[in-house]
Amino acid sequence: MSDAESRTPTNTDVTGPDATLRPILAALANPAARETFARVTLGELPADRTSRQERALAQLEKAGLLARTSEGWKVDDENLRRLLQQGSRRRPNTGPERFLTTDGRIDRYPSQHDERDTFLRFLAGRVLAADETLSEAELGSRLDALTSDTARLRRALVDHGILIRDPAGTAYRLAVAQRTGPGSGSRTARCTGRGRSVA
Repeated sequence: MSDAESRTPTNTDVTGPDATLRPILAALANPAARETFARVTLGELPADRTSRQERALAQLEKAGLLARTSEGWKVDDENLRRLLQQGSRRRPNTGPERFLTTDGRIDRYPSQHDERDTFLRFLAGRVLAADETLSEAELGSRLDALTSDTARLRRALVDHGILIRDPAGTAYRLAVAQRTGPGSGSRTARCTGRGRSVA
């Protein structure tokens, strides 16, 4: 990954609402959902509802704005308070976590090489244990918790020598230099070339 690439925003890197807020914004951008939410708030939701209102209710429930109870629909106050508390948490000003959203996904990549390397090592430590070997599908599933562009993150981890890829390109594990914590042992691996092939 080049310095130019890291400075160029992509759809997955630009600063924006956290994943927990997107469904709420999508629901409130829907006129039918807004009207239905207002009716529930005012206690004016009709018992004989249209299919349009039912779809709006389903969207509002999925977004965490409404909850279905034995007495009918109500505003999900508990979830809204939780989201408010989550939103009030300040993102750190220093360290690799400042490049993450409040829900732990990648907000942007550092532009400086050393910072980017530290950030990638931080991410690798969150998804792989020292002695794990994962298939490409397994690795992709874990990286999906960090970004929607898992291919880009996987390539960056390999290019920075943080992950070792086997010669077939189907299995991945942490490089020796990344396994520096307690209990990491004295295992060694020989890396060759940009792809960091396991001997």
